[in-house]
Formats: sequence, structure tokens, C-alpha cells
Amino acid sequence: MNRAILSLLDLLASLFRRAGVDYYQLRAIVDVKLTMDNRRSRTTLGGQEKKDNNWGFLATLGITLLMASGIALLVFFLPSPMAAYSVVAAYTIVVITMILITDFSQVILDSSDNAIILARPVSDKTLFASRLVHAAVYLLQLTLACILPSVFVTLVKYGILPGFVLLLAGLISTFLALIATTIFYLLILRFASPERMQNIINTVQIVVVFAIMGGYQVVLRMYNFGAIFDNPALLTFAWWHYFLPPLWVGYVMEAAVSRTFSVHAAACIFLLLSVPAAAIWAINSGLLQNFGSHVGSMDTASKEPETPSATNQSLSERLAPFFTRTATERGSFEMVWKITSRDRKFKLRVYPSMAYFAIIGPLLLLNKSITGFDQFMDVARESDFTKFMMIYLSSLIIASVNQNVVFSEQFKAAWVYHMTSLSTPGEILNGRMWAMFVKFMIPVYIFLGVVISYVWGVGSLADVAFGAMVGLIFQQVELLTFRNALPFTREFTKNSGGQFVRLLAMTIFVGILGWIHWALSQTSYVIPVLLLLALGLVLFLNKEIRRLGWEKVAV
Repeated sequence: MNRAILSLLDLLASLFRRAGVDYYQLRAIVDVKLTMDNRRSRTTLGGQEKKDNNWGFLATLGITLLMASGIALLVFFLPSPMAAYSVVAAYTIVVITMILITDFSQVILDSSDNAIILARPVSDKTLFASRLVHAAVYLLQLTLACILPSVFVTLVKYGILPGFVLLLAGLISTFLALIATTIFYLLILRFASPERMQNIINTVQIVVVFAIMGGYQVVLRMYNFGAIFDNPALLTFAWWHYFLPPLWVGYVMEAAVSRTFSVHAAACIFLLLSVPAAAIWAINSGLLQNFGSHVGSMDTASKEPETPSATNQSLSERLAPFFTRTATERGSFEMVWKITSRDRKFKLRVYPSMAYFAIIGPLLLLNKSITGFDQFMDVARESDFTKFMMIYLSSLIIASVNQNVVFSEQFKAAWVYHMTSLSTPGEILNGRMWAMFVKFMIPVYIFLGVVISYVWGVGSLADVAFGAMVGLIFQQVELLTFRNALPFTREFTKNSGGQFVRLLAMTIFVGILGWIHWALSQTSYVIPVLLLLALGLVLFLNKEIRRLGWEKVAV
């Protein structure tokens, strides 16, 4: 596979040379990176090396292809080619942009090879181009998975020419998303310090992922797609269409299908070709200046040392005594709290999912028939079951947190756990559980309590408290039943399987719990009594978790 990729890269050698890139150095670097991707292995605490396989990525491609097949049906059934192909292009750009935002900084700003490359006569342009090509190889496969179903439907319905135009336009759109994200990272890299740059990128990544995940939910509820099926003429040109790349593809495909080229189609063709070219010129002309030195300084950047003070305790140090009993539990509580506050990759994996759950509740009630806030409140009060779904969907946040708290880039340092004389690692697991519950779940349930008491009345606070106890008990039972990894002892890999299936199973189980809670709440005073019993069960399970031995720790 690598030979085929490098052979395709050889066809573009002259373009790289014209841009001032040393192609032989570029090819050698890309060859090594692709080889290392296939050979990457991880070492467990038991000293065994496990080689990552490619099945996880193939599964991702399969899921992407399946979802794209559903989008491709719009090409077949939607009477307006402009609308259908705009949706196809938007889907492709959104998928690629989410991957760029979440993963691209780890490629273009990767400093792991600085000790080798920066010590050799490799120019900034060559170094940057190698990382851009490395990312493009990965994105090309995902782009084809997104666009090929629509290309196949286009070939069947409209012929060869529109199918070829769609494939070309889809690749250009993906390249445009790649270039736009690149310019964003380079601007931050040039005008911000390395430490501040990492914080800015992390914040923007979280905001963009949240906006993409929540935005499509809102858009689907804003537009009446049924009317478009009945009357395609509703899609008329507007000046702001020139600012939306998916619509560029839509107008170009409409021209390719109808064989009539309007002024708008010509303008969109010009934008598709000229904007990426102008962006490449901007990158090559000045943004790459001192790229290597900026990336090299990322690992050496450090903050001014802080003087510890006995009187100024952190929030985790103040809260730990209230939720832990032993020194080991307290140490685990504070360690997990502080590391999750500093680990950017942890925040990038967890915070978007928290924000996504925050908008799911209101969207359960949002539909086209609601025209104002008062009507929205009336609909909410009539849907008592929605209250319980909001409570129990929020409990999935702690599941996402617990899945990610075991991962770390410094996972090999986990040998420290085994060098201690601790006979009951359950204390570490218990401290981890309480740190995550206090830090992430209590604020969520406080927010839910305010919203639900405003909508459904103060009497619903007992339901919120009982839902919180049920979520906590569920986590305790999981700790007691399964083998669990200690905090920050695993290497995070995209090929780690089973997490999606596990989360899906938990979602179904949470829905069942919400239905049972709703059924029990139909009888007066049942929930307050069960709340007291749940509190007692939490305290009992807490003691049992402390007694867990090493046989319950996954190595």
C-alpha cells in the first residue's frame, strides 16, 4: 500500500520542486512516517508488546461508507441536483473538518521527530510539506469513503461526466478544508507562544466539534426538506451562497447535470479552483517562515515556576477530605483532578461530548411547530418523560469520562503503581471515581436541577438527586464487576475497539433506567424513600470498592 501511495506522490514531484520543496527529503520522510504507522506498537504493564492492526481504521472506513450511502440516496430521490450535491459536499466537508480539528494538530505540530529532523538540513517548506502529505494520505481514504457512494449513484442516474466532476469537486473541497485548517494552525503558531498556542488550539477544537455536532441538529429542524421535494424552485440563488463551499459544489454539479452553465456556476468553478490556489500561495509566501523552529520550541516551552504555599490550597485539595477517607484515596482524587485539568487531549475527547449532551435535552422538545419560548415551555411541561431522559442521558457523561481517564501519552510511567506496597488498589479506583463524579457530574446535576425545577417545579429535585445516585451506583457496580484500568495507564489509540459498542449498550440501558424511574414516580413518596435507600447503597458499595485487590486491575 505504501508503495502505491509513494508512486502517486512521484507524479507530483515537479509541483513540489516548484514550491521550493526538496522532493527526495519529502519522499523519505513520508515513507518513514507511513512505515511507522503500520508498525506502531504499545507495551503493557506486563512487558508484552502488542502491535496495532489496521482493522480499526477499516471499520471506520466501513461505517463512513455506510453513512455516506444514506446521504447518496438524496442524489437519487431529490429532484434538485443543486440541493442534493450541496448536502453531499457538506457531509464530506463536515466529516473531514471534524477529523482535522481533532487530529490534525497532532500531525502538523508533532514534535516527536524533532531530535532527528531538525538536526539535519531540512527546510521549513520540506518539513511542513511532509506533514501535510502525511495527513492528506489519511484524509484521502476517508474522502473517498464519503464521496464514492454518491459518485456511483451519479454515474447510474446522470452519466460519466457528472460522476467525474463530482469526484473532482469532492477532492477539491476536502483539500480546501485541509488548507483552511492549516492556515489557522500556522497563524496561531506564528503569533502566539507555544504554551498559549496549545491552549488556543485546544479551545477552538472543542468549540468547533461542539458547533458541528450541535449545528446539524438545529439545521435539520430549521428547514422543511419535504417542501423542497415538492417544489425544487424554492432553492433560489442568494449572494451569501458564494461564502459556502458546499453550495459551490451544488451549483457546479447542477451545471454538469443540466449541461447549461450559468454565471453562478462559472463563479463557483472559479472559487473552487482559485481559493485553494490562493491559500497555498499565502502559506508558501510567508506563513512557513521559521516553521521548524516554532515546532521545535514547543517541547522546551515552560511556565515560570510557581512557589508552593501551604495556605493556598487548590480546589481538589479542599474537596478531597469530604469524599475520601484514606491517604491513598485522597492522593488518587487530587492526582486525577489535576491531570484532567491539564491534559489537553483528555479535554478534547471529553468536553465536546459534555457540551453535546447539554444541547440534546432542549432539542428533544424542539420541532417546527414551536414558534416561541412560551410555547416551548408549555410543550416541555406536557412531556414529563422528557425530564427523566434528560437526567439519565446526562449520566452518560461519566461513562465517557471514565473511558478516557485511563489513557495518557505517558502511559509507560504506570510502573510506579506496581512499585508501591499497596495491597488494595481499590482505593486508587475509588479516588478516581469520586474525582470524576465531583468534578464532572455534580456541576451537571446542579445545572439540571435548576433547569428542571424551573420547568417542572421544585418537587422534581428529588428525581434529579435519585438519578444522580443511580448513575453513581451504576459506576460502583461496574468497578466491582469488571476488571478496571488504573488512571492514566493505557496508550490511547484509534484502533482500540469495543468503546463504541460499550457506549451504545450503556445508552440502551440508561433509557431503560429512565423508563423505570418514570414508572416509579407515578406513585407518591416512592422516589424520596428510594433516594434514602440509594444513599445507603452508595456508602456500602464504597466500602467494598476500597477492598478490591490487584486481581480486579486490568494489566
